[in-house]
Amino acid sequence: MTSIITAVILTAAGTLFMFSADLKKQGMDNIPQSIDWVENDASVYSVIEPSAVEKTLKEDGFKILYEVNMTGVPISHMLPHMRTGESNEN
Repeated sequence: MTSIITAVILTAAGTLFMFSADLKKQGMDNIPQSIDWVENDASVYSVIEPSAVEKTLKEDGFKILYEVNMTGVPISHMLPHMRTGESNEN
């Protein structure tokens, strides 16, 4: 009787271990992560070179599937339609 209970417990524990290990792997494979940074003022702060970030990520075993580069323009006030949330189109 003890051997049957032990076998059931070990089987259940093994099943839970395999499920949790596979779940983590599926999450890592199927849910891409985003890494981003904002550089406020290149004349005051040092600029991070994208190649340095890419090199560091690759050294740590990450795969870069794609990258998006955006340039923004800081504004000091909101336009009227941004305050109300209404469309700017007539």
